[in-house]
Amino acid sequence: MRTISARQPVYSLLCICMVGLVTGLIVGCGDETPLEPDPVVEIGIDTIPPANITDLRLRSATQSTFALVWEAPGDNGAEGQAAGYDIRHSTSTITESNWAAAEVVAGVPLPKPAGDIETFVVKGLASGADHYFAIKTYDEIPNESGLSNCASGQTISELTPPAAVQDLFAFAISETEFLLTWTAPGDDGEIGTATRYDIRYSIKPITASNFTTAGRISATPAPAPGGEPDSVIATGLSAGFNYYFALKTADDENNWSGISNKCLGLGFTEYLMVDPTIIYPSQVGEDILFMFRSNSSAERIEI
Repeated sequence: MRTISARQPVYSLLCICMVGLVTGLIVGCGDETPLEPDPVVEIGIDTIPPANITDLRLRSATQSTFALVWEAPGDNGAEGQAAGYDIRHSTSTITESNWAAAEVVAGVPLPKPAGDIETFVVKGLASGADHYFAIKTYDEIPNESGLSNCASGQTISELTPPAAVQDLFAFAISETEFLLTWTAPGDDGEIGTATRYDIRYSIKPITASNFTTAGRISATPAPAPGGEPDSVIATGLSAGFNYYFALKTADDENNWSGISNKCLGLGFTEYLMVDPTIIYPSQVGEDILFMFRSNSSAERIEI
């Protein structure tokens, strides 16, 4: 009689199971059902950029600001809410080819929902100049829109000139030099800091009509802020003369002030009189001005 080992059925069963694994059958002895792969869930990738802005426009121009107005695009085309704006500024038309070179505008707000009206004020612009703006919009991916229309406009020219100097004073510090002092005007009237001075001298009184024909002092200082003291030494003048002085002030828009008070500076030798024998009317009010030089120090007495 043939004897069958007790282990033989177990071995045969394991072989069947292994064959099932190799051939792609479900692990379950005797079950020949094919393995079904796990379903693949595709995750959608956002490839739709925000819509292009087509209605960018400029409003409320001032000397240094513009208000930009446009309709907010969406996150996907014209739907939803975008993630951000990139606004650029230039002094010439902005196109795709020069977009990267245009100035990035700081402080731009986050987009509103699609269809809402956006308003943003750009500050610090040059007055009386042409300005160009364009926008691109991006979503959270970020997908970036195309270039908006390019909006342009001109800021208002500055019209307010510096104030006219009223306290110009001059006295001789040597036979050929005069020290001039005055209070600096502002850029706009008496506010701010002006850009430059035009200081003139003559042996005759200087008026608005003959201002440009008088001699010019070339080494003039840059104006101090409005209300602060300013001064200059006029050099290279002829000895033995009294001189009249006057000045005008300009701002960065080339707006010129009126002529200053017409200041008379007595020649150096006349300052040497210890007891004045000549009385000169002051340029301010009804004061009487006595002037003399004592101990190498210029003196001025107003009565």
